[in-house]
Amino acid sequence: MKKVLSIILATSLVFVVAHLSLVSVNAATVGDYTFTIANGEATITSFNTYRSGDIVIPSEINGYLVVCIGKGAFEHNQGITSISIPESVSEIKEEAFKNCSELKSVNISKGISIIERRAFYQCWKLENVTFSVGLTEISEGAFYDCRALQQVNFPKGIKKIGEDAFKNCSTLKSIILPDSITSIGNFAFAATSIEDIWYAGADKSNITIGSTSGSFINANWHYNSCPVGAPHSYDNDCDDSCNGCGKVRTVAGHSYENTCDMTCNICNETRTITHTYDNVCDTECNICKITRTVSHNYGVWTISKKATCIDGGAKTRKCDICFNTETELTVSLGHDFSDQWTIDKEATCTVAGSKSHHCSRCSETSQPTTIAVKGHSWGEWILEKQATVQKEGFSTRKCKDCDLKESQTIAKLAADGHAHKFGEWELRTAASCLSKGQAVRLCSICKEAETKDLLATGHQVGEWVEVSATCTQDGARQRSCVVCGEIEKITIKSLGHDFENPVITKEPTDTEAGIKQGKCKRCGEQTTEEIPALSVESTDLTSETNGTEEKQQIPNNNRSGNSWVIWVILVAGAAIVAISSLLIVKKKRQG
Repeated sequence: MKKVLSIILATSLVFVVAHLSLVSVNAATVGDYTFTIANGEATITSFNTYRSGDIVIPSEINGYLVVCIGKGAFEHNQGITSISIPESVSEIKEEAFKNCSELKSVNISKGISIIERRAFYQCWKLENVTFSVGLTEISEGAFYDCRALQQVNFPKGIKKIGEDAFKNCSTLKSIILPDSITSIGNFAFAATSIEDIWYAGADKSNITIGSTSGSFINANWHYNSCPVGAPHSYDNDCDDSCNGCGKVRTVAGHSYENTCDMTCNICNETRTITHTYDNVCDTECNICKITRTVSHNYGVWTISKKATCIDGGAKTRKCDICFNTETELTVSLGHDFSDQWTIDKEATCTVAGSKSHHCSRCSETSQPTTIAVKGHSWGEWILEKQATVQKEGFSTRKCKDCDLKESQTIAKLAADGHAHKFGEWELRTAASCLSKGQAVRLCSICKEAETKDLLATGHQVGEWVEVSATCTQDGARQRSCVVCGEIEKITIKSLGHDFENPVITKEPTDTEAGIKQGKCKRCGEQTTEEIPALSVESTDLTSETNGTEEKQQIPNNNRSGNSWVIWVILVAGAAIVAISSLLIVKKKRQG
């Protein structure tokens, strides 16, 4: 059993230490204050300057909200005369202002709910303490030995005053208690000079009062009343109940800009409100339009556009609640070139090859490199025909890779019948890409020379290099021989303009031509085209009727005026015919 308890205790200790290490950090000092941070909030642990006069504690230090005055933070400071505590502070720890012997006044903000034990112990010159609504408890000995206090007005809402809380406050003569008080601890007001207790309630029987002594026992309790000669006191302009006697007054009540306004326009008191939204993901209140930050319940990312080596992609996800879509761009992948060479073109005996590093994702290549011509790999010479004194012989050999054959002549035997003994071939003329070369060798006996042709090597071309064609300029693809530099070139015809969607910039009229403009989508060049005017010059109108053309004459208003011309022509013609007939008859008679 002990072993089990030991394991449990050890595990708990590890958990506590780990938890503390997650929420706390080392102390830091800024200006007069040393503080610690927990969960993004500051606790003042020390006031480092001996300074006389008034102190206003800041609500923020180094960007952190001050929420707590730590244990003994200001203790034994003999120069401070007054302290104002901001509303951000919710806790005053024990002995926080202990023995601030020159302290005369304290303003405790409404954010504080508990003042812990001996917080203002032995502040001998403390004359005035202002409490705010929100305070619920004053702990043990909080104002012990504050000998200059004469009156304390406790705020509405306080419930408990701890034992020895105001003990030995020898000049304290009166206190004002709200009807919210439920407990007064042992000797809370012992060794005081209290004569009057002004209680807002009708009967103190609802208060649990501990053991006490001295003047508190014999003090006069005044029910439902304020101190004699003192005005009614209220928490703010909208408070309708007196803190001392509980008398209710008529007030207008709080005033707000709208349903969601949190601060009263009259007394500046804040309230807790609930904004209304369409759903849990809606960011704007339907009433006051204030915006908030929300956390969508997004599903998993799905690829909406795949990234490539060159172009970025995109991924999307949808909120399961409001179906809001979130899109996130992804960066391009970049090429993934292999470390290994890939043979793009095998080198042959006469033509150079090429190799490069290939991308594993796309067709892009890197570091294109020429593979040198292999050259022929010749086999042994084979005698095809024996030489004689009268005729030459010859032998051949074949390339092992391309099966190309070459032959060499075997010189005739010498007149004396000896076989020539030729030495090594010596280069006489080197072969080029297109021209044959020649080699020669001599017989060691008779010095007769024998020659042979060396095959042209052929061009060893590199990679194609391309200059792109434009709308108006031809492009080209070319490559060159790495040996002789000769260039092979293929012309790429110009593309011509690609004008897209011409736009009418000026409409044609009856008397003026219009203008239509377009723009080439490759080079941006503009084209301008004239649209003919709408007027019709022809006197003939052509209309289509059932797929055929029918020509309509426009009536001629001068037809009647020209009819006399026709008659003149007809009369003249008749006269000519008559005269011709008479001449023919006369001629016949004479004959």
